[in-house]
Amino acid sequence: SANSGTISVPIPDGTGVAATSNLTIAGVPANATITDIRVNMNINHTWVGDVDVNLRAPNNAILNLVGGLDGGTGGNATNDFINTAFSSLGGAAISGAPAPRTGTFAAEARVGFGPIGYIQTVTTWAGLVPPATPTAANGQWTLAAGDFVGADAGTITNWSISIDYTTPGGGTGPTL
Repeated sequence: SANSGTISVPIPDGTGVAATSNLTIAGVPANATITDIRVNMNINHTWVGDVDVNLRAPNNAILNLVGGLDGGTGGNATNDFINTAFSSLGGAAISGAPAPRTGTFAAEARVGFGPIGYIQTVTTWAGLVPPATPTAANGQWTLAAGDFVGADAGTITNWSISIDYTTPGGGTGPTL
């Protein structure tokens, strides 16, 4: 796994311009079977319905984690994503979840959503790390957040990614 530690990446207000942070994963072997990809994030924001958050994999494929929450503008005037996780194993729908949305959720995978330059290109986690190429998990991962309506400020304060896998005859591999 990789963790950003405490960071302060401002999300440009009302522009759709991406605020990004990168983490690197290494060591996933060629004979691995990926069992879970999990992203945990903390974003302080005063109106999360304005924010799209996408994940870009080392292969440049992009998946929408959350976008236009609860209908976007006017739909969700509540604050923050605190210990909000998205897992390839699924989870609850984030739409309708109470602030600060602590828990594990399924990626929304909303077509056309994402900050400028980070619009979703795949609709499943498998598009980020195709099952036939587990080493595609190795490399730079990018969390990208964009704010699409003015007057509300936000900051990425921490995020992490973990890749769980098994190997033939080896049981469960280390969490990377």
